[in-house]
Amino acid sequence: MVCPETLALAGNAAGRIGPAFAGALAAAGILHGLTAWNLGRTGDAIGRRASPEEVLEAGLGGAWTGVLLAARWTLTAGLATGVCAGAGFAFNEIFYHAFPNFAFAALIPAGLGLLRIRGRDLAERIQVGAVAIALAGLLVLVAWALLLPDAFAPGETAQTTPATGIRTCLLALTALAGFELALEPGEGNRPEAFRAMVFALAIGALVLIAWTWMAAAVVPASKLAASTLPHLLAARRIAGPPGRTIMGLVIISGSVAVVNALMAGASGTLRRMSRRGLLPKGYLSEATRVRIFEGFSAAWILGWLVSGMAGSPNLEVLIRAGWILWLFHYGILHLAAYRIQKTTVEGGRPPGLTLSAAAAAGYAVSSLALVVLDPSPWKVAAAAIAPALLAVPAVRGYIRSGRGGERVSSASP
Repeated sequence: MVCPETLALAGNAAGRIGPAFAGALAAAGILHGLTAWNLGRTGDAIGRRASPEEVLEAGLGGAWTGVLLAARWTLTAGLATGVCAGAGFAFNEIFYHAFPNFAFAALIPAGLGLLRIRGRDLAERIQVGAVAIALAGLLVLVAWALLLPDAFAPGETAQTTPATGIRTCLLALTALAGFELALEPGEGNRPEAFRAMVFALAIGALVLIAWTWMAAAVVPASKLAASTLPHLLAARRIAGPPGRTIMGLVIISGSVAVVNALMAGASGTLRRMSRRGLLPKGYLSEATRVRIFEGFSAAWILGWLVSGMAGSPNLEVLIRAGWILWLFHYGILHLAAYRIQKTTVEGGRPPGLTLSAAAAAGYAVSSLALVVLDPSPWKVAAAAIAPALLAVPAVRGYIRSGRGGERVSSASP
């Protein structure tokens, strides 16, 4: 929610479809809230912490954790690279012109990687602080906008095609996705922790709805829809130079929070999969593997930055492909939860089983629609399918080789 890419999406969407995007955000919040609730309920059913890896392995088989692996590392490659580059631009343009863009962009994953290698406690505290700063900045701008005479004026919308309108509504799903990464740092999350995310999703949706409404009220729709930095444009219209500074802080702190969360998710998936025998762990201790995975996640982002992907149209394709994979993995999580709940609850039909099936179908259809409606559908499809086609057979082959050791698994694809 505090991701700069999300704020840009919300600004563009406000220009394209106006208040309809607020409704799309509300619907996305409900669907993601159902996902959080279902993960917690599935944890109750299997009697363990409801990590996505455990749910997929118990419900569909260990090989399906490859989809989760592909989603997290693909989105980390694209989104983390993009937000780091954006943070470097914001720092250079708003705060200190003499500091090179790339150097600041590289400092974020490098610094977070070093902190996470030394121990995750400080990285977790930085995460809380970064999210708090970004949220506070957004709320200050929203409150400032409320004092403007046109704060409650209904914004006009730019001329868009029906296909663009549908795609913009579906993109609301990405604005609130990744909520489960808030639980990544802890290894003792109980099922009720996922239910607490329902409340957090509601707060996040409300803040984004308020920001979208204010942006549409103060900036002409055509400018919002066409701008590459609609959140900065709206902040300047709301509060002038102070608004630009506040949004600069939001961009930088939001970027730190997003990169930290993505690194936690990517390295955490490797850690849990190796622990469960779904990936090699060699003869290394748990602590050594953790440090290697944390370092690799930082090097992964730095590698994409050095490759020159930042600013390339291909980076946007990679980000969109990562989000599509992420939404698809939510769908198979619901499918896994459906199978677990159906087989573990005795006597009658388990409550919520229909919701699990409907949510799985909803995510699958949304993922497919986002591919079809994408400006570069073939590129996005290839960028989304290729990582999954690499990861799933690799995990399946490792399991079948017998080198995975003992695992908790109830099915295989």
